Amino acid sequence: MLLGLSACGQPVNQNDRSTQEPQPESESELSQTDSQEAELSPAESSPRRSQTTQVPDAAEPPVQNRVKVFFPVTESSDPTTVKSVWRNTSSPGVAKFALTQLLAGPTSSEKQQGLTSITPLTGSSNCGQDFTISIDEGTAFVQFCRKMNHYGIADSVRMTSAIVETLQQFSTVAEVSILDQNGNCLVADGKGTTCLEKGLNRAKLTPQSKIEINDPRVQTISGAKVGDTEKRVQSIYKQQLQVTTSVDHGNLLTFVPQSQRDKNLRLHFRTDGTHVYRIVIGKLPEVDYEEGCLSFLRE
Repeated sequence: MLLGLSACGQPVNQNDRSTQEPQPESESELSQTDSQEAELSPAESSPRRSQTTQVPDAAEPPVQNRVKVFFPVTESSDPTTVKSVWRNTSSPGVAKFALTQLLAGPTSSEKQQGLTSITPLTGSSNCGQDFTISIDEGTAFVQFCRKMNHYGIADSVRMTSAIVETLQQFSTVAEVSILDQNGNCLVADGKGTTCLEKGLNRAKLTPQSKIEINDPRVQTISGAKVGDTEKRVQSIYKQQLQVTTSVDHGNLLTFVPQSQRDKNLRLHFRTDGTHVYRIVIGKLPEVDYEEGCLSFLRE
């Protein structure tokens, strides 16, 4: 290959060379002659001459991808409120990068703008990294490999909302399934969150599982659903329904089964004083915990 050297004059005639007295050739002349011969007759290049060192092409700079990371807002009374900031990466795994940046937290200047971190991971990893992520048929499956603590429903919503918004910026992600290090679904009230059961990420129900329903399309066996009035729920369950005033100024309607087999099961209807906004199903005492183990949400 001709490497930026210009050919000056004609190639040396082999017959003429044999009759001429050999002359010492400088390194520059040798390189120039080699270039001429390689260009004009590569197959007949002299074997006694050293090969020209090839200079590799300059490496192209890596492509930079610009992605958003959504952090909770410190002063917001709405735990679903998040705000995005930009991050740049040359990594092709942009979803993994974005989630890693979310776990790392906002910068000092971003904190001054009112952004805050989600709950940090603690303990050792059971997979060799902080989390695994895969995207299948519009759903991003995230499983954390270290313990992720959350402190009540509001903190859980901040966490899941930030994760969901960060992943849903990508056109291939419509829903997000978030599992803890044991394969159980994290409590989630964030937009677009679900816990779909597919493949190895299947979250199995146990006697300690607690199901939270926030979608009015999901009904109990007797037909009660989110959005119903307290009066309707009371008409369905009648004497088996206990009513207590909740600390959030709403009411808690609790269905108590009469059968011996289900004596430790409870069905809670949380209301705002008029309408049901959440249904919680589970076994005592877990069903009474503010933190749950399994949530089913749909947009």
